[in-house]
Amino acid sequence: MKRILSKGVIVQGLSHRYGDFESLRGVSLELVPGRVHCLVGASGSGKSTLLRNIAGLERPTAGSIHIDGQVVSNRNIQILPEQRNVGYLFQDFALFPHLSVARNIAFGLKSLSREQRRGRVTQLLQQVGLLEYEKAMPHRLSGGQQQRVALARALAPRPSVMLLDEPFSGLDTALRREVSEITLRLLRESETPTLMVTHDPMEALNCGDQISAMDHGEITQTDSPNEIYQRAIDAETARIFGPINELPVTKQGQQWHCQIGQIQPDWELYLREQSILIRPEMLRIEPAAGDAGQGQITRLNREVGGFLATVVTSCGGELFIRCGNEHSFDVGQHVRIRFVANAGT
Repeated sequence: MKRILSKGVIVQGLSHRYGDFESLRGVSLELVPGRVHCLVGASGSGKSTLLRNIAGLERPTAGSIHIDGQVVSNRNIQILPEQRNVGYLFQDFALFPHLSVARNIAFGLKSLSREQRRGRVTQLLQQVGLLEYEKAMPHRLSGGQQQRVALARALAPRPSVMLLDEPFSGLDTALRREVSEITLRLLRESETPTLMVTHDPMEALNCGDQISAMDHGEITQTDSPNEIYQRAIDAETARIFGPINELPVTKQGQQWHCQIGQIQPDWELYLREQSILIRPEMLRIEPAAGDAGQGQITRLNREVGGFLATVVTSCGGELFIRCGNEHSFDVGQHVRIRFVANAGT
């Protein structure tokens, strides 16, 4: 028996094709009010296609979509996009250049009286911090301001779901942080279920309440940001979110071992079949006397607050290890490697 939300979105077993190419393969997910769900994956993994299917811009070949408890797409039904009450925020803002800020926001409110439209527009302008720009034309605004107008316009009709397709990728780093914070705060406060596509895994980890990793048209894992980063289901999913160490393991009696040493019981959370997946910050290196260490540094990449070291071990494997500024390391230096106690738990 399928559970259908009275508010929110249920996607169940969704598949889609472009000719012979299967762009979605049995995708299922749930969007709930007041939470931001991020889709992350490589280009061509199916992220934007899923958004277009939910919006009604594409028709699936199998599966169903329910919005606020009503079926909008299945084998027999395909509700038109304009009848789905879906908000869509694009990367390029798509503002009407010949309309003022206020008239852009009011565009989808034709069913309201003039007084109601003005009240809703004023409310949204206050929420996005642009009340003094209501008469301005879009070309007079900065990129961040244009994005906030686009958000207000998308929110104006009180959509049942908001779809964000790479909404902040056109902004510089400082603006991206500011605009994303405003956008996501308003979406959560308005209790709008939100699905956000991003190619940036760090953005997904920072913005999402839930994250789905996509690969070749399938969702490989859906979890909280911490869970999907620390305990990815497999190495391929783990690599979406940055460097990962995959170390072979063996069992001796009741204890698991890898080339670094014995794996403590708390670390068994990271075991995957015959290997253990370990993030770079879950390891430490220490200077070793002469060449007596377990590995040798072959590369040092500067990061905020420290370095990402590449270490070739005495077994010939390559490890990525994050280190702070407490030690000074050099390429070619021999080091000892150890686990960080209770890291990531």
